[in-house]
Amino acid sequence: MKIIRLIKYPGSKMSLLPDINSVFRKSRSRILVDVFGGSGLVSLNLGAEYVIYNDLDGELVNLFRIIKNRPEDMYTMILNTLPLSFREDLPATINGHHPRYHEQREGLASGNKSWKNERIRKLHYVMKSSAGNAVQIDRALANAYRTLYRSIISFGGVGETYATGKEKAAFSYFLKMAQSFGEIADRVGRWKIERMDFRELISRYDSPDAFLYLDPPYPGKDWYRYNFNLDDYRMLAASLRSLKGSYLLTLSGADSYISEMFGKPSFVREYRNQNGSKENGETAVRSFYIFTNVQTVQ
Repeated sequence: MKIIRLIKYPGSKMSLLPDINSVFRKSRSRILVDVFGGSGLVSLNLGAEYVIYNDLDGELVNLFRIIKNRPEDMYTMILNTLPLSFREDLPATINGHHPRYHEQREGLASGNKSWKNERIRKLHYVMKSSAGNAVQIDRALANAYRTLYRSIISFGGVGETYATGKEKAAFSYFLKMAQSFGEIADRVGRWKIERMDFRELISRYDSPDAFLYLDPPYPGKDWYRYNFNLDDYRMLAASLRSLKGSYLLTLSGADSYISEMFGKPSFVREYRNQNGSKENGETAVRSFYIFTNVQTVQ
């Protein structure tokens, strides 16, 4: 399956996406409820008729709302990040609206100091808005761009480490994202975007026609703004027992309490741990436990 990505994000289920898609198809559901939406990878790629994207992280929600409601402004920011030589194969706009200043000035060569200064000036220009005679920074757009850019250039999308020998080139990722941004914006434009606790979201959107995808935060990790504890997992397990709709839950096989709370997984998937470190005692293989109430043959 063709996969499009917007940002990097800790715990993103790139390797599991074909399995998630297969179970979703078998469920015959029309509505995808991405309970812990994160990077939006699942919402972007399952091709659901209706998508409810949810996350408690206000920065992620703001990013996707800007893409949904102001795709041209975000795309202009993305183009202004790139030197001219890398923009030549990209469309100037995604919806035919006039861009807000990403033309190249004469005599500015990409990669030199003058280009970098010009790029920063253009980004500042796009982020400004006028209210009467006052000029203000468009905070929502600025924050959305910061979230997008920081997630791409940092290790694992966490936003703290910016150099590692195991991370793929950030610029290549950024350019590939720019090339597919029109398709990303088109899909996000059809989403309903929420910022709710999982209990409230499930209560509101659970229905016989819904497919709930659940990828909760990893316990004991400081990767997220809102982390899970054991009580959260117990409440999640209780919620699944009374669902009206279909669901698929992914959990790390490294956590010993899973079988106690959720029982035997529907199936298990193992993948090479590309970012594992022997020095930190991490294994070379990662196991994921998949739980679902959709009838599958594995």
